[in-house]
Amino acid sequence: IRQTKKGKILLGTSHGVYQYNQKNKSVQRDFQSNKALQNLSIKDLIYSNNQWFFATSASGLYTLNEDGELFNSTQDLFQKSALMYDKLSFLYKDLN
Repeated sequence: IRQTKKGKILLGTSHGVYQYNQKNKSVQRDFQSNKALQNLSIKDLIYSNNQWFFATSASGLYTLNEDGELFNSTQDLFQKSALMYDKLSFLYKDLN
């Protein structure tokens, strides 16, 4: 669960990202223009440097930039900067 600076409450679920509407106490799917996010199990999400980052339970890290482009980073033993594992649980923002 994350709250944006504008007060929007986002929920990472086993079926993508949803937004909680405080006025009518309902939830609706968010980031609908990115179909790939709808089928992912989102464990955590964070906004940093004009990008959204999504930690998934089995598909690595997804990054959505301000132009709406979605990138996926996964485990790759042969790439130096690749993830160690595709199973992610939490995201932390470095304040330095």
